[in-house]
Amino acid sequence: MALPTLRGIVIGCGLLLLPCACEVTEPAPPGQGAGGAAGPSAGGSGQGMPGAGGPADPGTSTVPTDPGYCHGDVPCAPTAIARPSAGCMGAMPTYSAGSPFVVSTAPHVNGYAEAALTLPEVGQTVRDPDFGTCLTRATPRGWMNGYSRFSAFNADATRLLVRKDGGDWYVLDTSRLGEPTQAIVTGGDAAAARWHGRDPDVLFYLSDSKLIRFDVRSRQPRTAFDPATLPELAGCSLSAVTLGGDEGESSAGSRYWGFHVETSGACHGSRFHLVTTDLQAGQSWVHHMPAVSELPNNSAISPTGKYLIVNFQEDRSCGDRKATMANPCGVMAYSLHLDQAKMLAPVAGHHDEALGKNGHDFVVVKSDVSDFIEAIDVETLEVIQIAAMNPDGVADYEYHVSGNSWATPGWVILSEDSHNPSGHYLNRQIVAVEIAPVERARVIHLAHHRTRSTNYWTQECHASVSLDGTRVAFHSNWYGGEEEGDNILFYLELPPGLLAQP
Repeated sequence: MALPTLRGIVIGCGLLLLPCACEVTEPAPPGQGAGGAAGPSAGGSGQGMPGAGGPADPGTSTVPTDPGYCHGDVPCAPTAIARPSAGCMGAMPTYSAGSPFVVSTAPHVNGYAEAALTLPEVGQTVRDPDFGTCLTRATPRGWMNGYSRFSAFNADATRLLVRKDGGDWYVLDTSRLGEPTQAIVTGGDAAAARWHGRDPDVLFYLSDSKLIRFDVRSRQPRTAFDPATLPELAGCSLSAVTLGGDEGESSAGSRYWGFHVETSGACHGSRFHLVTTDLQAGQSWVHHMPAVSELPNNSAISPTGKYLIVNFQEDRSCGDRKATMANPCGVMAYSLHLDQAKMLAPVAGHHDEALGKNGHDFVVVKSDVSDFIEAIDVETLEVIQIAAMNPDGVADYEYHVSGNSWATPGWVILSEDSHNPSGHYLNRQIVAVEIAPVERARVIHLAHHRTRSTNYWTQECHASVSLDGTRVAFHSNWYGGEEEGDNILFYLELPPGLLAQP
């Protein structure tokens, strides 16, 4: 029987680099590439794992030499590019350059039918019957992807960060899929476990106020940063420290980080504080939020490390007023030093940060104003509508955005999570969308996620892309079950180079 091909896609599939050592080195400051000019001025204060068995390790192709840093803290190349797994290798379609991608507007308003697919066994790789991508079941029920805004895969795609039903975090080796057995940290979503952007053996998590750097091989933790020690918070009683409201992420190379700090009473004029830090230089900056405000719903450092992106969501939308540091609202970009800020959008729902093809930081939002997925260039403030959310006028569609694949700039992953079936062209799908005007933005339809529910964890699949753009992790209850424990972790394999099209 002929295998399906990725709908609307024809590309080259031979992008595999020769294996050799890749040394992880420290990055340049924001705005400084290898050998470039100095970054921001100094300031602030100083400061193989067992599983249950599964398919063969997909392997990786490592970058031949240390690639340096091209856009602030964005490496010029990923640590490794994952090759197709053994279960996918023989079935991977062969592509030839030049064929058009599926376009994100008409005539695709009628959607794509979802063909029946039997739930795979744990560790089994099958083909999505509608779009042709390889789909692997990674776990039994009771396990899920953490969230769309940070990668489940480590820097060389050999390990997965997995959230257990109830919130604890585990690491799962991709060569031994099944029931995860290597516990990393308890503490639920507030622990905010995140992979290092360059070192595949290192992840970070929060323990009380401390950012912990954890080596998964030696299982040795050490404190990387503690905002409680900052002079700007001296005398304060810290009641809560989060990594951007539990959704935060570092810059691409893991040098720059941002935090929300709440104190038990007014301290330095406020209960709410934003903190950013440079782990390499040992410098930190603090902004005491104005009395008229509160902490944003979420925040994260941009890929280059130049900005802390904050989103107040509906809690503090701007309406007709302009966002300022004295009266913040909507979606804003604060400088790394927290000494200036600019408004990006008056209000937005889910969003993520991404790297554009021009090397700029972008914020990709589910606009609550225009009914489009919009990409905002943080440097120029240009707004690009990249995908229509509700082309048939039905306003019950929900989206999550994943912009983690900085090695393939100019693309994001969208997962559409509505529980009401319709003919929407993105209904219940995981797609890759190009950051380009909607009239020509290319949309690659990757898979139907097959999750069905009206409850949070079982309605939303939280698809997230790997740093190299070759893997997409997501969870699904596979047509049934309302609770967290009904979820299963899956991942898709994309041909190397798929998201590297000009």
